[in-house]
Amino acid sequence: MPRISAATVVEHRRQVNEKLMDAASSLLAKQTLSDIEAPLKVGEIAKEAGIARSSFYRYYNTVDDLVAALVLRDFPEWKATVATSVKEAKDPISAARAFVRANISMASDSKHAWRTAVFSYHFHQDAQREIGAIHSELHDILVVAITKLDSLAESQGYLVARTIQNIVNSAVTAVESLSLNDEQLDTYIAWHEEAVEAILVSATARATNPPQRDASTQLSPNPHEAEQ
Repeated sequence: MPRISAATVVEHRRQVNEKLMDAASSLLAKQTLSDIEAPLKVGEIAKEAGIARSSFYRYYNTVDDLVAALVLRDFPEWKATVATSVKEAKDPISAARAFVRANISMASDSKHAWRTAVFSYHFHQDAQREIGAIHSELHDILVVAITKLDSLAESQGYLVARTIQNIVNSAVTAVESLSLNDEQLDTYIAWHEEAVEAILVSATARATNPPQRDASTQLSPNPHEAEQ
């Protein structure tokens, strides 16, 4: 039986597991976006955690299993940060802008940046399902905020939310590779906030006064029918 320093075996295992996840997080945070496509190695994780390489397999079968556990541990913090920012907004448009700013700001922080790229890992089905659920909960924060716009029907609200989510996903994925300074990052975020606000203003206007279809865009009658 391995020597333990904690009061119980259960506590010892919890401490070692935390060391493994912290080690993986530290190593991932040092990588660039492209590096993350190359999986971490058991040996480097064990060394960073200060445990024997063989001990890794008492906790995880593969590195991917460890990374999945890390995502499930840390993503709730991301979600809580976004939720707080959106909750503090004074109206739906401000809430959507807050959603954009919080997500991009989190992605630009080296502590969190690797989380935008870990999905190149081949997670097992249970982990994929749980991680997918977390992302759905994050998206639901945006949906709830947008559907408070009285002029938007529920179906329109979901479509607008999906459009905005696609913009955020693209911005979050790209932000690390851009290596922006603070001023550039603020401008980058502001542009995305303004784009999202423009979409909401347009969606609201279209819902209130649906655009009339231009007669010139109507399909021309069948010329053979017109000759008859």
